[in-house]
Amino acid sequence: MKLYTEERDFCPKVKIGINTNLILGIIFSVLGLGMIILGVVVYSFSKPEQTEDAEILLLIPGGIGLAFLVPGLIAFLGVVLKIWRQEKAVAGGQYIMGYVVNVTTDAATHVNDRFLQRLECHYSDPDTGIMHIFLSNPVTYYPQEKMNTEVKIYVCPRDLRCYYVDINQPVSYHK
Repeated sequence: MKLYTEERDFCPKVKIGINTNLILGIIFSVLGLGMIILGVVVYSFSKPEQTEDAEILLLIPGGIGLAFLVPGLIAFLGVVLKIWRQEKAVAGGQYIMGYVVNVTTDAATHVNDRFLQRLECHYSDPDTGIMHIFLSNPVTYYPQEKMNTEVKIYVCPRDLRCYYVDINQPVSYHK
């Protein structure tokens, strides 16, 4: 793999924005914690002679809260892990040059009456001949001017799942 290293005084900012998994993760986690706290409060204010009834009131909201909390934390931590990987790749300062070959549409997400777009970048490893495909973060505009350009893809050399496609600075056009 042909890695470039850049000397810089600042680190480019990873632009993620707010996505659906982050919003759902926060909402589900808050609902789950609220239900668990409700169950604990009801249990703590119960009288000692009503412990059996209070245990049921602890288990019902607590179980519902746990059913919301676990998926919420999984969704939230998935987004945080993705952001951490991208920031790690950019902070390392090592990048490869990939070519934008396609614009894919994310039909599941609508923002301001538009579908989100992702740039599909290809990089062919000169040592092994393996073609790697990288997707940019979603953008709300149609990035037609980015087609057939060469862009920086910040990578961690040992783990290519840890990458960030820098679509803000196209370097050159590729024929």
